[in-house]
Amino acid sequence: MTENEDRVTKGERRESKRRKRSKMGVSGQGVRQLQDIIRRRSQEITRKKKGRA
Repeated sequence: MTENEDRVTKGERRESKRRKRSKMGVSGQGVRQLQDIIRRRSQEITRKKKGRA
């Protein structure tokens, strides 16, 4: 870190972390869709298992 340009401020680090988290986050309608997909797949699996038994 020889020059001030190379230094990253605390605020910039905090902002980059916030951006990374927001990319991964899912909220509202997206959550419901994901839960619906998971529920449907699990129901299909249980139906297949009952068919075999």
